Amino acid sequence: ILQHIAVCPSERDLFVREHLEDCYRAASFIAAYTVLEIPFTTFTSLIFGIISAYAIDFKRAPAMIFILVLCAFCVVACGESLGIIFNRFFDHTGFALVLACVVLSLGTIMGGIISLNVPPFLQAWNYMNPIKYMIGCMSGFSMRDRTFTCKSEETIDGKCPIQTGQDVLRLYKLEKRDPILDMVVLIVRCVAYRLLAFGIVGTAAWWKKNLEVRSITRKA
Repeated sequence: ILQHIAVCPSERDLFVREHLEDCYRAASFIAAYTVLEIPFTTFTSLIFGIISAYAIDFKRAPAMIFILVLCAFCVVACGESLGIIFNRFFDHTGFALVLACVVLSLGTIMGGIISLNVPPFLQAWNYMNPIKYMIGCMSGFSMRDRTFTCKSEETIDGKCPIQTGQDVLRLYKLEKRDPILDMVVLIVRCVAYRLLAFGIVGTAAWWKKNLEVRSITRKA
């Protein structure tokens, strides 16, 4: 969000002015923004992947780092697309930021870790939530073939309550999720959100331009 707020409002204002003069198209705006975004998002996602793999110990393997980086990149890109949409609907950057933060907070809560029993209405909306698929992908790959031990005072009837990664997935009701499918869906969501942002930016610019033309015609 901070990265988006630092770049998008000024680029949006430039796009609106230039589009009225037929000098800047929505496709050019989205392409330029995406090209500028990719290096920074990749760098921050790489930091997240390395810290998660080695410090948090998801799994200390290159393949796991790649999965973590990919998941982080897709989620951040979806957040950027959401920010573009809100900044196009509302000229006030602060208001757009608040709305984006509210939506992202709800998405985090409904992702499948904080809240396990989401009402049916919210479950339907949750299929649009990229964090849901990020958690399914990361948990599935990181918990595979994992075993856990516990101290004697932590055992129940002489056994650890959680002994394998499958027990962890079962605890969060994630044991039936396919991590590969979640990864594919997450990538599709990333692309779809950016295309949605492109469609909304283009439609809003076209609508505003028509209003300006009609206003000038009436005055003439």
